[in-house]
Amino acid sequence: MSDAAAANLRQCQVQLDMDGIQVGVSRQALDEVLDEREELIRDRTRLEWMVNHEAQIDVSDGDTWIVRCTHGTSTKYTINDEIRVVADEWREAIDEAMQTAQQDGEDGE
Repeated sequence: MSDAAAANLRQCQVQLDMDGIQVGVSRQALDEVLDEREELIRDRTRLEWMVNHEAQIDVSDGDTWIVRCTHGTSTKYTINDEIRVVADEWREAIDEAMQTAQQDGEDGE
């Protein structure tokens, strides 16, 4: 979230009623703040998954992320409990690992 968007929400409100309860704010600033909030919630979900699965994440070969976890990994993607994924960034790697572990749970492995 940009500091400017947060400051805009706090400081650039337009009073819409006599009591000052309803205010108008910049749609762009609101969207930026809400988008950042959603990303933080997704990051928290990723972190909780990693803690619950005792997972570690490393990068090798520049764009191959390795997610190591104690259980819930798919043989399609794993070598010795490692899920190897090609991703642009760590968030995508964890999302892929979470999806793979979830599929394993549904398959009963």
